[in-house]
Amino acid sequence: MLFPFRIPCGSACGAALGAALWAGSHPHEINSMRSQWSHFGMPSHRSKAITYQHQDSLPHLPVPELQSTAHKYFRSILPLVSPQEPNTPSASDLTPTPAYEHTKACIEDFLKSPLVKELQARLKKRAEDEGHDNWLSDLYNQWAYMGAREPLIPFSSYYIAHKPDHRWTTAAKRASGLVRAILEFRNLLEAEQLEPEFARSVPLCMAGYRWLFNSCRYPSKPSDTAKKFDPQVNNHLVVIRKGQFFEFSVTKPDGSWLSTAELEL
Repeated sequence: MLFPFRIPCGSACGAALGAALWAGSHPHEINSMRSQWSHFGMPSHRSKAITYQHQDSLPHLPVPELQSTAHKYFRSILPLVSPQEPNTPSASDLTPTPAYEHTKACIEDFLKSPLVKELQARLKKRAEDEGHDNWLSDLYNQWAYMGAREPLIPFSSYYIAHKPDHRWTTAAKRASGLVRAILEFRNLLEAEQLEPEFARSVPLCMAGYRWLFNSCRYPSKPSDTAKKFDPQVNNHLVVIRKGQFFEFSVTKPDGSWLSTAELEL
Protein backbone atom coordinates (compact mmCIF):
# COMPACT_ATOMS: atom_id res chain seq x y z
CA MET A 1 0.00 0.00 0.00
CA LEU A 2 1.34 3.40 -0.96
CA PHE A 3 0.71 6.65 0.89
CA PRO A 4 1.44 10.24 -0.17
CA PHE A 5 3.73 10.68 2.83
CA ARG A 6 6.45 8.88 4.73
CA ILE A 7 5.68 7.49 8.15
CA PRO A 8 9.30 6.81 9.15
CA CYS A 9 10.28 10.47 9.20
CA GLY A 10 12.66 11.84 11.77
CA SER A 11 11.65 15.41 11.02
CA ALA A 12 8.35 17.15 10.42
CA CYS A 13 5.55 14.82 9.55
CA GLY A 14 5.02 14.13 5.91
CA ALA A 15 1.91 15.48 4.33
CA ALA A 16 -0.74 15.24 6.94
CA LEU A 17 -3.36 14.62 4.29
CA GLY A 18 -1.89 11.21 3.63
CA ALA A 19 -1.45 10.73 7.35
CA ALA A 20 -5.09 11.51 7.95
CA LEU A 21 -6.18 9.08 5.27
CA TRP A 22 -3.91 6.40 6.71
CA ALA A 23 -5.15 7.02 10.22
CA GLY A 24 -8.78 6.84 9.14
CA SER A 25 -9.64 10.49 9.73
CA HIS A 26 -12.96 11.83 8.56
CA PRO A 27 -13.29 14.02 5.43
CA HIS A 28 -13.87 17.21 7.43
CA GLU A 29 -10.55 16.64 9.22
CA ILE A 30 -8.80 16.25 5.89
CA ASN A 31 -10.38 19.42 4.49
CA SER A 32 -9.28 21.30 7.59
CA MET A 33 -5.69 20.24 7.05
CA ARG A 34 -5.85 21.13 3.37
CA SER A 35 -6.53 24.73 4.36
CA GLN A 36 -3.28 24.79 6.33
CA TRP A 37 -1.36 24.22 3.10
CA SER A 38 -3.03 26.88 0.99
CA HIS A 39 -0.08 29.24 1.47
CA PHE A 40 2.42 26.80 -0.04
CA GLY A 41 1.39 26.76 -3.68
CA MET A 42 3.52 25.19 -6.37
CA PRO A 43 6.98 26.65 -6.97
CA SER A 44 7.13 28.66 -10.17
CA HIS A 45 10.47 27.13 -11.14
CA ARG A 46 10.88 23.68 -9.61
CA SER A 47 14.53 23.31 -10.64
CA LYS A 48 15.48 25.94 -8.04
CA ALA A 49 13.70 24.14 -5.22
CA ILE A 50 15.65 23.04 -2.16
CA THR A 51 15.04 19.47 -0.99
CA TYR A 52 14.10 20.23 2.61
CA GLN A 53 12.74 23.74 2.20
CA HIS A 54 9.23 22.86 3.43
CA GLN A 55 10.19 20.61 6.35
CA ASP A 56 9.75 23.21 9.10
CA SER A 57 6.40 24.32 7.71
CA LEU A 58 4.71 20.92 7.41
CA PRO A 59 1.83 20.21 9.80
CA HIS A 60 2.53 17.74 12.57
CA LEU A 61 1.05 14.26 12.30
CA PRO A 62 -2.40 14.37 13.93
CA VAL A 63 -3.54 11.82 16.51
CA PRO A 64 -6.76 10.25 15.19
CA GLU A 65 -9.79 10.01 17.44
CA LEU A 66 -10.49 6.71 19.20
CA GLN A 67 -13.58 5.84 17.18
CA SER A 68 -11.70 6.53 13.97
CA THR A 69 -8.81 4.31 15.06
CA ALA A 70 -11.13 1.49 16.10
CA HIS A 71 -13.04 1.68 12.82
CA LYS A 72 -9.80 1.64 10.84
CA TYR A 73 -8.50 -1.35 12.78
CA PHE A 74 -11.71 -3.32 12.32
CA ARG A 75 -11.76 -2.63 8.59
CA SER A 76 -8.12 -3.72 8.27
CA ILE A 77 -8.73 -7.14 9.83
CA LEU A 78 -12.18 -7.71 8.33
CA PRO A 79 -10.86 -9.94 5.50
CA LEU A 80 -9.30 -12.22 8.13
CA VAL A 81 -12.42 -12.72 10.25
CA SER A 82 -15.18 -12.33 7.68
CA PRO A 83 -17.02 -15.16 5.88
CA GLN A 84 -16.97 -13.07 2.73
CA GLU A 85 -15.53 -14.73 -0.36
CA PRO A 86 -14.87 -13.27 -3.83
CA ASN A 87 -18.03 -12.75 -5.91
CA THR A 88 -20.31 -13.29 -2.90
CA PRO A 89 -22.56 -10.90 -0.96
CA SER A 90 -20.94 -8.60 1.54
CA ALA A 91 -20.00 -9.88 4.97
CA SER A 92 -23.03 -8.16 6.51
CA ASP A 93 -25.31 -10.33 4.36
CA LEU A 94 -23.77 -13.56 5.61
CA THR A 95 -23.74 -15.29 8.97
CA PRO A 96 -20.89 -13.77 11.02
CA THR A 97 -18.13 -16.15 12.00
CA PRO A 98 -17.15 -16.65 15.67
CA ALA A 99 -13.89 -14.83 14.94
CA TYR A 100 -15.85 -11.87 13.56
CA GLU A 101 -18.10 -11.66 16.61
CA HIS A 102 -15.18 -12.11 19.01
CA THR A 103 -13.11 -9.39 17.36
CA LYS A 104 -16.02 -6.97 17.29
CA ALA A 105 -16.73 -7.61 20.98
CA CYS A 106 -13.07 -7.09 21.90
CA ILE A 107 -12.99 -3.73 20.13
CA GLU A 108 -16.20 -2.58 21.79
CA ASP A 109 -14.98 -3.68 25.24
CA PHE A 110 -11.66 -1.93 24.72
CA LEU A 111 -13.36 1.35 23.81
CA LYS A 112 -15.35 1.18 27.07
CA SER A 113 -12.33 0.53 29.29
CA PRO A 114 -10.67 3.32 31.31
CA LEU A 115 -7.30 2.21 29.93
CA VAL A 116 -8.11 3.33 26.41
CA LYS A 117 -8.57 6.94 27.52
CA GLU A 118 -5.23 6.88 29.32
CA LEU A 119 -3.47 5.49 26.24
CA GLN A 120 -5.09 8.08 24.00
CA ALA A 121 -4.05 10.86 26.38
CA ARG A 122 -0.46 9.60 26.29
CA LEU A 123 -0.43 9.67 22.50
CA LYS A 124 -1.75 13.24 22.45
CA LYS A 125 0.84 14.32 25.01
CA ARG A 126 3.56 12.69 22.94
CA ALA A 127 2.33 14.56 19.87
CA GLU A 128 2.47 17.84 21.78
CA ASP A 129 5.93 17.30 23.25
CA GLU A 130 8.70 19.43 21.84
CA GLY A 131 10.80 17.51 19.37
CA HIS A 132 7.97 15.18 18.32
CA ASP A 133 6.92 16.58 14.95
CA ASN A 134 5.77 13.05 14.14
CA TRP A 135 4.54 11.15 17.20
CA LEU A 136 4.40 7.90 15.23
CA SER A 137 7.82 7.99 13.57
CA ASP A 138 9.99 6.45 16.29
CA LEU A 139 7.34 3.93 17.27
CA TYR A 140 6.77 2.83 13.68
CA ASN A 141 10.47 2.54 12.91
CA GLN A 142 10.92 0.44 16.04
CA TRP A 143 7.98 -1.94 15.60
CA ALA A 144 7.87 -2.27 11.82
CA TYR A 145 11.59 -2.19 11.07
CA MET A 146 14.29 -2.11 13.74
CA GLY A 147 12.62 -4.40 16.25
CA ALA A 148 10.88 -6.70 13.80
CA ARG A 149 12.46 -10.12 13.32
CA GLU A 150 10.48 -11.11 10.24
CA PRO A 151 11.86 -10.40 6.75
CA LEU A 152 11.15 -6.77 5.85
CA ILE A 153 9.87 -7.92 2.47
CA PRO A 154 6.94 -8.51 2.31
CA PHE A 155 5.99 -7.94 5.98
CA SER A 156 7.00 -4.26 6.26
CA SER A 157 8.19 -3.16 2.83
CA TYR A 158 7.10 -3.85 -0.71
CA TYR A 159 9.32 -5.02 -3.52
CA ILE A 160 9.52 -3.81 -7.10
CA ALA A 161 11.49 -4.99 -10.09
CA HIS A 162 12.54 -3.09 -13.19
CA LYS A 163 11.01 -4.04 -16.49
CA PRO A 164 13.35 -5.80 -18.94
CA ASP A 165 15.28 -3.26 -21.00
CA HIS A 166 16.66 -4.82 -24.16
CA ARG A 167 19.12 -1.96 -24.62
CA TRP A 168 21.24 -3.59 -21.93
CA THR A 169 22.46 -6.88 -23.35
CA THR A 170 24.36 -8.08 -20.27
CA ALA A 171 23.92 -7.93 -16.51
CA ALA A 172 27.10 -5.84 -16.25
CA LYS A 173 25.78 -3.22 -18.69
CA ARG A 174 22.45 -3.05 -16.90
CA ALA A 175 24.09 -2.76 -13.47
CA SER A 176 26.54 -0.06 -14.58
CA GLY A 177 23.77 2.02 -16.15
CA LEU A 178 21.66 1.71 -13.02
CA VAL A 179 24.57 2.58 -10.73
CA ARG A 180 25.45 5.66 -12.77
CA ALA A 181 21.85 6.91 -12.61
CA ILE A 182 21.76 6.27 -8.86
CA LEU A 183 24.99 8.24 -8.38
CA GLU A 184 23.56 11.24 -10.20
CA PHE A 185 20.42 11.05 -8.05
CA ARG A 186 22.56 10.76 -4.91
CA ASN A 187 24.57 13.81 -5.93
CA LEU A 188 21.40 15.90 -6.22
CA LEU A 189 20.15 14.64 -2.87
CA GLU A 190 23.35 15.23 -0.92
CA ALA A 191 23.63 18.72 -2.41
CA GLU A 192 19.99 19.27 -1.33
CA GLN A 193 19.06 20.23 -4.88
CA LEU A 194 16.60 17.38 -5.37
CA GLU A 195 13.15 18.83 -6.00
CA PRO A 196 10.72 18.27 -3.13
CA GLU A 197 7.84 15.90 -3.74
CA PHE A 198 4.31 17.24 -4.01
CA ALA A 199 0.86 15.68 -4.00
CA ARG A 200 -0.81 18.23 -6.26
CA SER A 201 -0.05 21.45 -4.39
CA VAL A 202 0.74 19.78 -1.06
CA PRO A 203 4.44 19.39 -0.14
CA LEU A 204 5.46 16.00 1.21
CA CYS A 205 7.91 15.16 3.96
CA MET A 206 11.42 14.52 2.62
CA ALA A 207 13.05 13.46 5.90
CA GLY A 208 13.22 9.82 4.89
CA TYR A 209 15.56 10.72 2.04
CA ARG A 210 18.33 11.49 4.53
CA TRP A 211 18.74 7.75 5.10
CA LEU A 212 18.55 6.69 1.47
CA PHE A 213 22.33 6.59 0.92
CA ASN A 214 25.42 6.02 3.09
CA SER A 215 23.43 4.45 5.88
CA CYS A 216 23.71 1.01 7.42
CA ARG A 217 21.54 -1.10 9.68
CA TYR A 218 23.34 -3.05 12.38
CA PRO A 219 21.77 -6.23 13.80
CA SER A 220 21.38 -6.09 17.55
CA LYS A 221 19.13 -7.26 20.40
CA PRO A 222 16.46 -6.41 21.28
CA SER A 223 16.39 -3.93 18.41
CA ASP A 224 18.65 -3.08 15.50
CA THR A 225 20.43 0.27 15.16
CA ALA A 226 21.23 2.50 12.20
CA LYS A 227 24.17 4.75 11.37
CA LYS A 228 24.68 7.42 8.73
CA PHE A 229 28.15 7.82 7.19
CA ASP A 230 29.75 10.89 5.64
CA PRO A 231 28.91 10.84 1.90
CA GLN A 232 31.96 12.98 1.14
CA VAL A 233 34.41 10.24 2.09
CA ASN A 234 32.35 7.08 1.55
CA ASN A 235 32.01 6.53 -2.17
CA HIS A 236 32.29 2.81 -2.68
CA LEU A 237 29.97 0.00 -3.72
CA VAL A 238 29.86 -3.66 -2.80
CA VAL A 239 28.93 -6.23 -5.43
CA ILE A 240 27.82 -9.71 -4.38
CA ARG A 241 28.53 -12.47 -6.88
CA LYS A 242 28.14 -16.17 -6.12
CA GLY A 243 28.66 -15.64 -2.41
CA GLN A 244 31.72 -13.41 -2.89
CA PHE A 245 31.83 -9.74 -1.89
CA PHE A 246 33.72 -7.23 -4.04
CA GLU A 247 34.26 -3.60 -3.01
CA PHE A 248 35.28 -0.82 -5.38
CA SER A 249 35.28 2.97 -5.44
CA VAL A 250 32.93 4.80 -7.79
CA THR A 251 35.15 7.89 -7.97
CA LYS A 252 38.41 8.63 -9.77
CA PRO A 253 41.50 10.09 -8.04
CA ASP A 254 40.36 13.59 -9.07
CA GLY A 255 37.01 13.03 -7.33
CA SER A 256 34.88 12.72 -10.47
CA TRP A 257 32.43 9.85 -10.95
CA LEU A 258 33.27 6.80 -13.00
CA SER A 259 31.46 6.71 -16.33
CA THR A 260 28.99 3.98 -17.24
CA ALA A 261 31.62 2.27 -19.38
CA GLU A 262 34.19 2.45 -16.58
CA LEU A 263 31.72 1.04 -14.08
CA GLU A 264 31.01 -1.86 -16.41
CA LEU A 265 34.70 -2.77 -16.48
